[in-house]
This record gives sequence, structure tokens and C-alpha cells, in this order.
Amino acid sequence: MGESGMKLHITDSGAVFKSDDFSMTLHIVREPDDARLAHVTSTEGGDVHAALTLRPVSCAGWCWIRAATSRRGCFGSRRRSKLHDETERFWKSWLAQSTYTGRWREALQRSAITLKLMTYAPTGCAGGGADGGAAGAGRRGA
Repeated sequence: MGESGMKLHITDSGAVFKSDDFSMTLHIVREPDDARLAHVTSTEGGDVHAALTLRPVSCAGWCWIRAATSRRGCFGSRRRSKLHDETERFWKSWLAQSTYTGRWREALQRSAITLKLMTYAPTGCAGGGADGGAAGAGRRGA
């Protein structure tokens, strides 16, 4: 268990982070018959490290899901494509609510997406800095 009360469980297909009121899963995206090109490890302090080796014509990566699923097997390209399409529809629909049509429309959209991604859904509060916490990494235990 880390500083935040979050429990970590490393699986063959990624990692599961779970607390009393929140859970998140890191899934490795690859086809079932692909070699294990991704490796997930953790430290005693609860840090998770993921390394992914890609070869020509590889289709692999990782995906975050806000739920605790430790199901065995791979997170394959069919499921990845479905989730990608759903995500793309969500963001296009969300951005379509904007009435701004000026010169800075694309920059405004990118900024709006960034701010929305940093917002904690239950309260609407900003969840953290855009550096993902890296700025504070050297201050642990201080």
C-alpha cells in the first residue's frame, strides 16, 4: 500500500490500483498471440514502471480504465478500436458545444480538453498539474 492508501496489484496484462473509493487499471494493449513486448513492474514504494518494445508493424500500447479489472488475457486491437471510437465520439460531441469560431479555435479546444482531463469528476476540482506529478517526485519522504 502506498502513501495514498492505494493498493497495487501487478497482473500479466498490466496493473490494478485500488482504494476504498477508487480503482484504476493499466491494461497492456496487444494481440493474444503477440510476444510479451510490454513489461510492468513495481517498486517497494509503490511506483509502477511500464516498458514497451515495439517492432516494425507492431500494434501495442497501454490503456487506462477507471475500474478495477484484473481479468486475464490481452486487451486486443478490436477492443482498443471500439474504445478509441467511443472516446473520439465523446470528445467530438463535447467540443461541438463550443460556439467559438475564431482564429484560435484549435488552441482553445486543446486547452479545454487538457483542463477537462485534469478535473476530478465528482467535485469538478482541478486534480493536479499537467506534469502528472513529476515535479514533486524528488520530494518524496520530505
